[in-house]
Amino acid sequence: AAVGGNDGTENQVYDAMVSYESKLGATSLKADVGYHEVHGEANASLKAWRGGINVGFGGVTVGLGYKDQSDIDTGKGGTNDSDEETVYDIGVSFKAGGWTLGATYLHGERPLASGTQGDDEVDKYSLGGKYALGPGINLSSQFMYVDWDNESTADADNNDGWALIAGVEVSF
Repeated sequence: AAVGGNDGTENQVYDAMVSYESKLGATSLKADVGYHEVHGEANASLKAWRGGINVGFGGVTVGLGYKDQSDIDTGKGGTNDSDEETVYDIGVSFKAGGWTLGATYLHGERPLASGTQGDDEVDKYSLGGKYALGPGINLSSQFMYVDWDNESTADADNNDGWALIAGVEVSF
């Protein structure tokens, strides 16, 4: 019987994470690996693992991450209910004085159900910057390009776009 919900909506979630951080002079290392499982109805069950690493050398930091997600129950693969997904990203940032500049790239793939071979894919490119105007006040901006590619050739499913975001950050 369900407690605080509807019968059949219960999920069990299992998470594990290992993280390591070290610093030696101006060099730093941060790394982590995690695993995640959700057990419930077949359409709500999935498992995933991810890992990431950041290496800093003075004012330069390079990082990358990877995630692989898959279905636990059979019968979901190749359907609209599939949770299969692969995502990776890489980035670099540079900090000098009050300035921080960075660039990142992210790629994701997800196979979905249709009679057409291929995966749905996304590519995201981002350039950003921040300048410290004073204690707790930053001027920031980000320029992004995103490209969505569907396994179908329909224009509505395949598009791209640009974004420019700017603002003032205030923290107390």
